[in-house]
Amino acid sequence: MYKFLKKTRREGWMSLGGILLCITGSEAMSADFGHFTQLSIKVAFTSVVYPSLILAYMGQAAYLSKHHFIDTEYHIGFYVSVPEKIRWPVLVIAILAAVVGSQAIITCTFSIIKQCSALGCFPPVKIVHTSSKIHGQIYIPGINWILMILCMAVTIGFRDTKRMGNASGLAVITMMLVTTCLMPLVIIICWHCCVSLALSFLLFFGSIEALYFSASLIKFLEGAWVPIALSLIFLLIMYV
Repeated sequence: MYKFLKKTRREGWMSLGGILLCITGSEAMSADFGHFTQLSIKVAFTSVVYPSLILAYMGQAAYLSKHHFIDTEYHIGFYVSVPEKIRWPVLVIAILAAVVGSQAIITCTFSIIKQCSALGCFPPVKIVHTSSKIHGQIYIPGINWILMILCMAVTIGFRDTKRMGNASGLAVITMMLVTTCLMPLVIIICWHCCVSLALSFLLFFGSIEALYFSASLIKFLEGAWVPIALSLIFLLIMYV
């Protein structure tokens, strides 16, 4: 990253806002903690998810390295780098992955609202337990309707995947940065580790995430303001 920023300078720093989209979706793993054990999530991520991501990005990087001299091929999407014979099967898999990812976000939202409501930080809502065996499998009708309305409003309002990507990127990096800033408290208070370890953690990960966060703020007026506005609204609701 140092060599990349040293060579590209301001243009490279601004491009980090787009590179950030490569890690969006990782926040959805928090929804799985209510349904699977910590060990099962670690095994699935290290044995299936992580290798698949590495192979996918290596394939795209190889395609770009081979066709970088062609201007019309430089600004490409994911599907151009996929061989034509398997392009349709990959499209089907991508659609199914989008459905699974959307369901994970919905489940994560239900879990967070339930926890906030239990702590008295959110107005009481109707919670329906859809399974007698799995305690964490819940459904909140009111929140589900709000999510539907917000999704339709964002889709109709933006009408552009680039603006949606800017909004998603800023939301994810903000969540990661806030989590990193709070993690030293867990290291010191809960894990009873030394302060130097907590500061080292904050300095290492916080500096990287702060770099991505600053690059995402450039796109604030290009759709990235939406998650900030929504977070302020929900913060006001939780405060009242």
